[in-house]
Amino acid sequence: REYLDSQGYEETPIWITELAVHWGYDDIVPEIPPRPAGDYRWDVLANFILNTIEWLMENSEDYNIERWFLFTTWKNIAEPSNDAYGGIILFGSEQDTQRPRPGLTPLNCLGHVYRALAFNQTRVTCNSNGTVPSMLKRAKI
Repeated sequence: REYLDSQGYEETPIWITELAVHWGYDDIVPEIPPRPAGDYRWDVLANFILNTIEWLMENSEDYNIERWFLFTTWKNIAEPSNDAYGGIILFGSEQDTQRPRPGLTPLNCLGHVYRALAFNQTRVTCNSNGTVPSMLKRAKI
């Protein structure tokens, strides 16, 4: 915000067009293409979404942050790929290799976390196996 303001763009809103965590597994097998190793960290990714989106919501007015978008909502993160994306997905599980089908593929735990934030609903989090262990009262922002 300071940089934009110093360049004469005080009124220009910020749009964050690719918000993501690129790798959500414990480790990576360093080969081409890279493969996931260890567990997919639903709990850590949920905390990233909660902390980041809540910060954006709380600070959007002060910093004139008008919009933010997740990098992607689904990618086959179970199998190696040349782009090495193994991060946040909102549909299916980390083992799903087929594209989501509208109306049939459910939101996964991270999808529920993001949806609850987007609609200012009760705060949702994920446990390590990708399920919603508890519902926490969401503070009004």
